[in-house]
Amino acid sequence: MNADKKVVPESIPSINNEDLELLTELLLRARRRSLRQLAAVLDTIHQIGDLERLVELGTSTTQSRSCILILHQLDRINWALVQRLAIILNEQVADEAMEQDIWERVNG
Repeated sequence: MNADKKVVPESIPSINNEDLELLTELLLRARRRSLRQLAAVLDTIHQIGDLERLVELGTSTTQSRSCILILHQLDRINWALVQRLAIILNEQVADEAMEQDIWERVNG
C-alpha cells in the first residue's frame, strides 16, 4: 500500500432502535400469521367434519333438500376460509413491503 493513499473506512450500515423494534414486531406478526393460517384450516376441517356427521345422521327430510343444504353450507365454509386466508395474505404483503422499506433506508 502506498504511503500517499489514506485508508478511508467504509461506513457499515446500521439500523436504529425504532426500525429494529419494528422488524421485531414484523417477525412476531409473521409467526402469529402462521398460527392463524393453521387455525383457519383446522377450523374449516372441524366444520366440514360436523357437516359430515350431520349427513351421516340423515337429519334432513328429503335427499335433494339435504344435498342442497350441504352444498350451501360447504360453500359458506369454503368462502369463510378463503376470506380469512386472504386477510392474512394481505397483512403478509403489507408487512413484507414495510420490511423492505426499512432495509432500503438502512442500506441507502
